[in-house]
Amino acid sequence: MYGLACAGRRVLLAALLTAAFSAQADPPPGEEIPTYDVYVTSERDIVQKVTTVRKITQETIQEKNARNLNQALEREPSIVVRRAGQGIPRIDLRGLRTRQVLLLVDGVPSYSTEDGNFDPSLIPSNIIESVDISYSNSSVLYGDGPLAGVVQVRTRSGKEGVQAQGRGDFREGMQYLGQASVSGAARGFEGFASGSYEYAEGYNLSDDFDPTSLEDGGRRENSDREMGTAFAKLGYAPSEKGRVDLLFDYRRAEYGIPWAVTDDRNDPYRRNPNFQRMEDLEGFSTQLSGQLHSREELELRSWAYVTRQTEDRGRYDDENLDSIQRRNSYLIDDTALIAGGALHGRYDMGDFGALRFAANGRYESFEADGVLRPDNNDPLVEVDQSEGLGAWSLGLEYEVQPLEAGGLVLGYGHAFLEG
Repeated sequence: MYGLACAGRRVLLAALLTAAFSAQADPPPGEEIPTYDVYVTSERDIVQKVTTVRKITQETIQEKNARNLNQALEREPSIVVRRAGQGIPRIDLRGLRTRQVLLLVDGVPSYSTEDGNFDPSLIPSNIIESVDISYSNSSVLYGDGPLAGVVQVRTRSGKEGVQAQGRGDFREGMQYLGQASVSGAARGFEGFASGSYEYAEGYNLSDDFDPTSLEDGGRRENSDREMGTAFAKLGYAPSEKGRVDLLFDYRRAEYGIPWAVTDDRNDPYRRNPNFQRMEDLEGFSTQLSGQLHSREELELRSWAYVTRQTEDRGRYDDENLDSIQRRNSYLIDDTALIAGGALHGRYDMGDFGALRFAANGRYESFEADGVLRPDNNDPLVEVDQSEGLGAWSLGLEYEVQPLEAGGLVLGYGHAFLEG
């Protein structure tokens, strides 16, 4: 279970004291300060100006011909997109691993309750309006977790009129992609819906690869992948002072997990092959959010969300992937659930600065059911695991800019872990 491992077991105390001197020059391409509705901070806040914030636009994603989020993040500074041991893309930011990166999709945290990692390939490119990358935990309002940084995905919304888009993509290695979307807006309502389907038989090994008893070269064994997603978003803005949004996301996938190919027992770096496969992955997320400008000085945004994902995983005896007779083989169904909400606000005090506050809370649960064979000659053992935890955080930030070329940010954050 991954909760607040980076914060100790019970309490996290964080303080931020930042001074920014010298007027900022125009940012180079790709490093402009983001302009978006209030998720945590906005582009006019000093805390966003004392750290590097990069914005990837929809146009940039299209230029990269990116199929999903991990391809959109490739070649960005201080980001390494690697294919981990389970065949899943992982995002390393500033040299820190994926579980130290906070991924938010319209404010909803997206990661596995089991280990804190997330799979960026489950977020198709056709739903992304922009991606904002904040390097380091610059604001205490984010709560626990983002030691390496924050990746905020803003999804697309409808525009006036009706628009429809479609895309087909075929690449070597029998890789297929189909995407379609429709959107529109009228009389204060906005709507966007999309679907995508991706299939790949796998990726090819280098021509210089020497075949082994576990891998004969060519296309990598057990590296195939199939995934389908559906996404819908409906918003209503009765006036410029407020709006409400409802979001729903569904995904289903099946993929192989390539095994180690070294079979020389005299090799000190040899790893025993694990013959694993994700037989079925299914998940959904839903969110209800609201934004209010009750006064010219006060902005409020609140949201509640539920995200649930089930995984049907198997570890088999050999490359045939059809028996579980050997030690530590298993067939297990995992279910991860995250449910929570947040309230963020900003009060502008004019020449006296601005005050921002945040209250975040969530409940995480993880359940595992199935069978495991402890040893070659042992009978199957039933697996029945259930874990849960609650996490809450409070954040308060005050900023003031007495000089045009200098500003000060004071922040305090407190996080609680129960379970």
